[in-house]
Parts: sequence; structure tokens; C-alpha cells
Amino acid sequence: MKQTTTLPKLHVVCLALLFALALASGCGSNKEAMAKGETSLQDRYSSLSQVVRNLPNVQVTGETVVYRGASSLNSASAEMQFLVDDVLIPSMSQAEALFPLNSIRAVRVLQPVDAIARYGPRGAAGLIELILVK
Repeated sequence: MKQTTTLPKLHVVCLALLFALALASGCGSNKEAMAKGETSLQDRYSSLSQVVRNLPNVQVTGETVVYRGASSLNSASAEMQFLVDDVLIPSMSQAEALFPLNSIRAVRVLQPVDAIARYGPRGAAGLIELILVK
């Protein structure tokens, strides 16, 4: 009886699909809420939740923050986590309590494909990176 090896082919197909999704979604083009030379976040927004609501490809419903698009890679209910200095914070309310807006220099969205590449399954829903004032 001849055995077939379909598992390696499946891995190749999955990797090709992830690569295609990364190219289609603009992998590496993560935009920050504040670029160099702009005013501080505190001058433009009153809270972190207001900043997050204005990020590209992010949907906020109450306290739930979800990345829009690529829902086939993760469950539709998977909530984005916040990342500060390589430490994951599970919710927006916790991030707001720990980091006042005047301590945040910029906010960046890590798409699910980029977040998985950097942080493994913990980044499957995408991440919101808070870049602090030094």
C-alpha cells in the first residue's frame, strides 16, 4: 500500500496563502496614529479609546476591539490585545488605566499576519502597540 504525503503540500499552500494575504493587506505598512512632527495625542484626543476608534482597520464596540478583515484567519469574536514594551495587556480598559494618554507617544496597529509572525498565537487577532514617551 502506497502512502501519500499531503501534509507538506498543505503547509506550502497555507504559507502561500498567508504570504498572499500579507501582500494584499499591505504587510509592513502599519500606520501610527501620530507621525513625527505632529501634535501630541493628548492635544487631539481626550482618551485612549478615542484614539483606538480612529485607527485604520479597527472596530470598537463598547469595550471590544476587533481587527476588521481577515476574519478567516481567526475567529470573528477574537479581541485585539494591547502591546506595551513586549507585554500584552488584554483589554482597552486595562490599557487606559495603566497608561494615561500623556504617557503615550504613538499608537500602531499590528495586523494579524504581522502579529502572528512576531508573537505567535497570542497575536492571532492583531495587536495595538502603544509606544510610550521616553
